[in-house]
Amino acid sequence: MYYRIAKNYGATSLAMVTYLLPIFGAILGCFFLGEHLDAKFGLAAFLILTGVFVVNLKPKSKRTDVEAASLLGEQ
Repeated sequence: MYYRIAKNYGATSLAMVTYLLPIFGAILGCFFLGEHLDAKFGLAAFLILTGVFVVNLKPKSKRTDVEAASLLGEQ
């Protein structure tokens, strides 16, 4: 799945997947190895998922390079 995402969606999407790997690893460890999840895991998973969500938000308006340069005072 990791390589399929790399091939089809590119490096940006692949970076988001790498942030999610500890969550999947902990959940699989819970099921297959009998590990126990506590409140620290919940907080960490929440922070990771929130970060991934925020990074993937689309901006409301897209500025062109010319508009961005004019806002910065560049010509």
